Amino acid sequence: MPNNNEQFDDICLVKKGAEPDCFVKQAPEHPENASLYAYSHISDHEKSVYNVIYDAVLNFKETAGNFPAHTKRQEVNKVLRCVYFDHPEIFWFDGKYSTNYQTDTDIVNYVDFTYFLNPDEARARQKEIDDAVAVFMKDINRNMSEYDIALSIFENIISLVDYDTLKLEKSQQLRFFYTHNLRNIYGVFVEKKAVCAGYAKAFQYLTNRMGIECSFVGGKVKDSMHAWNLIRLNGEYYYIDVTWDDHSDTKNPFFSSQEITYDYFCIDSKTLMRDHEPENTLPLPECTAKECNYYYKNGLLLNDYSYDSICAIFKSFVSKGKYEISLKATDKSAYDTIIRQLFENSQMRLILIELSDAGLDIDKNRCRYETTEERLKIKIKLYRR
Repeated sequence: MPNNNEQFDDICLVKKGAEPDCFVKQAPEHPENASLYAYSHISDHEKSVYNVIYDAVLNFKETAGNFPAHTKRQEVNKVLRCVYFDHPEIFWFDGKYSTNYQTDTDIVNYVDFTYFLNPDEARARQKEIDDAVAVFMKDINRNMSEYDIALSIFENIISLVDYDTLKLEKSQQLRFFYTHNLRNIYGVFVEKKAVCAGYAKAFQYLTNRMGIECSFVGGKVKDSMHAWNLIRLNGEYYYIDVTWDDHSDTKNPFFSSQEITYDYFCIDSKTLMRDHEPENTLPLPECTAKECNYYYKNGLLLNDYSYDSICAIFKSFVSKGKYEISLKATDKSAYDTIIRQLFENSQMRLILIELSDAGLDIDKNRCRYETTEERLKIKIKLYRR
């Protein structure tokens, strides 16, 4: 999964023309705007602006001019981002617009929008999306816990979709190269190739359909634009970055879309801020819960070294036919202690002998490990006899 993620498209000018017939006569199946994260975190005036913009882009209107009095250009810019964040199902609009405003007051007269699909094309693609979504939702039902639903969607997207570095790089070289689908749900569900905005929107789209609150978050990583999700599970907020847990890459077929890591599944704000910088369009909650963090929930988050605990983890994984185990430490001190005890003080060899003596299919003379200090992670591969 490359880190040089895409930038959002720049604002561009479009010509005015006759409005097309409405593709959607009323809002598609979706929670009311009032329940959506971005909408619920803006002022009442901004909500009125939001409703005008939402109605326009939902119905392919080329121009919106019925804004509430004294609406300024900065408000329109902010609210357009909010609509983009809240509505992954509006895949025919990728944020291109131009604003006509009074130069002395900055008050908006009207906004022109452009779409890369017409209503008939969007309708046809929606049918393709509806047909394709089934495989991403396999074995998921509303009787499952919110955690299990989110985890299954997360794993299915990673398993079925490849990060499209080839198309991304081509778009950076050719200014007018068509890349809309890299950043929308059609690219994920139908073409099964996308970059971070597409991953985040697809995850949001599916979790929202299951009644789980999930929002799109834009920001930066290492000075490159990036996108991920804010999700609410069992009443607590967490961050999820599907893209960064997917190791597929169309430029390097060696990296398989079947390899899933869980380093960014339900993480807290402190962990996120190590390498992610959210944009400031909206206030974001301070995420402190750990109950749905993958490592914590599965007993893989350690705050100290314990021979018995680690041995029990390995026994559990191997008994289920899993020979690759990732451990996470809660802090640098715990990480250093675990590394020292396992590999410098030869505790890992004693664990392998114990697993082998217990009748598990383990080569007690062989294992491989890799460490990621910035993520406090230790990945260990065990080998069969």
